[in-house]
Amino acid sequence: LFICSVVGGLGIFTATGMSIGPVIGSFLAEELGLREMFWISSLFALLSILILTRMKETLPKSRKKPMSISLFKIGWKDVFEPKIIPVFWVMILVSFSYGVIVTLVPDISKMIGWHNKGLYFSIFTISSIGVRVFFAKSSDQYGRIPVLLISSFFLIASMFLMVLPLSSMTVILSGIFFGISWGFNSPTLTAWTTDLASPTHIGRAMATMYIALEAGIGMGALLSGAFYKGLASQIQIPFLLSGIFAIISSLLLVYYDIIGSKMTFDEYLISKKIDRNLFQNSDSDLFHAWENAFNQIHPLSFTEQNKFIVNKIRRKYPIKVD
Repeated sequence: LFICSVVGGLGIFTATGMSIGPVIGSFLAEELGLREMFWISSLFALLSILILTRMKETLPKSRKKPMSISLFKIGWKDVFEPKIIPVFWVMILVSFSYGVIVTLVPDISKMIGWHNKGLYFSIFTISSIGVRVFFAKSSDQYGRIPVLLISSFFLIASMFLMVLPLSSMTVILSGIFFGISWGFNSPTLTAWTTDLASPTHIGRAMATMYIALEAGIGMGALLSGAFYKGLASQIQIPFLLSGIFAIISSLLLVYYDIIGSKMTFDEYLISKKIDRNLFQNSDSDLFHAWENAFNQIHPLSFTEQNKFIVNKIRRKYPIKVD
């Protein structure tokens, strides 16, 4: 039931690893040198392989296929899930800022006199973990879109702080807000992906979400370099663009929320040709469970979660046409 809290737990370790890397990497490069930094990084990668050798397979044997060359023949339909298009566009727009941060923050750190170029990443990592620990169930309780709108607000604030004259205070505040934003949006977008995806295509849906994530980061990094070009006077342009993209993502979320908020649970049952009174009187526990779940998520997400049950309920409690 608490998808976001589970994903949030995974996100804590993911965000910690991705964010603490620049901090430790900067320290190692300064103290030991670049070659030694990469050797130590390789050692950590090797440790991850050793951990995998002790893990048990979770895929049911009935679904497991023997390794063959045909498994590597991957088409577009194997990695792209159209049902999560809303997540795809929102993810691209918000992850653009991550590419900008990773590319430009090391130079900004030097500009404001920070010796450790990973300090910004430490700030937003701590902020992000704090959100994931204390607000892990937020989108499960209040809905995906409201939480993503809060996340977008902090992302907009973070990016526009970097457009102001740069100082330690503005950069620290930006790092805190950026961490809050990613503490909310990363697990929520993943949970929203599982809501919208077909139960038999969760892997494909996740692949689509990560394509959007990596595409957004890549575009952010590429355009940052194109605008910056080593000129301090132009380093704030990519942050302004990131803020604009975050605003666009907010507008998309509002639009998607308006589409879903127009429908009540009674209207939903009518659209599915299910008799409300017959359903409620015959199976009140399932009725109230559905009603509670419907009020927390988007109608399309609700349908995807229950798509194999809706038809059964419709046949069992149909609206009688006179």
